[in-house]
Amino acid sequence: MFGNTLTISITKTAGPITSRPGGTWSTGTRWRKITDRSALDRDLALLFLRCGDEKYETAVDFARRTPDRVISPQDPTIAYRGAGYFGRSLFFELDAHAVNGNWPSELPESMQREVAEAKYVVQVRSFVLTPMFEQALVKDHFYPMDFVGLRGSVYTLWTRGPE
Repeated sequence: MFGNTLTISITKTAGPITSRPGGTWSTGTRWRKITDRSALDRDLALLFLRCGDEKYETAVDFARRTPDRVISPQDPTIAYRGAGYFGRSLFFELDAHAVNGNWPSELPESMQREVAEAKYVVQVRSFVLTPMFEQALVKDHFYPMDFVGLRGSVYTLWTRGPE
């Protein structure tokens, strides 16, 4: 059961991950052969894992209703389901820019650029602490909103304030 290991490393992709019959998959730029389809399904499930609580649909609905850019790096499915925007994953970015096996103390440049282009950010509190993310939001003039629909939730809606 544990004898077959599939490792997928995606650094620069030009499009969404899709699969084709025969066990091949694409990151939008080239096709690769996968020999263990069950491992691929398991790993892809992690890419689309939803975290949070019962207020998830409220967060998605906010992203759907606002005309401004909403990002949700800790759970990219929120911005994707709400506004069709599949942004960067905070955890993948931190993993890709590890320093001596540890996450960097500041957000990677790619993540900083995405935050800089956003008007709203949906933060998801979880057992995985990411203090560098909240610090970057404050540094980039974001502040948490008191959004009634998300009170008592793991979700916090941040908005950009005046500089």
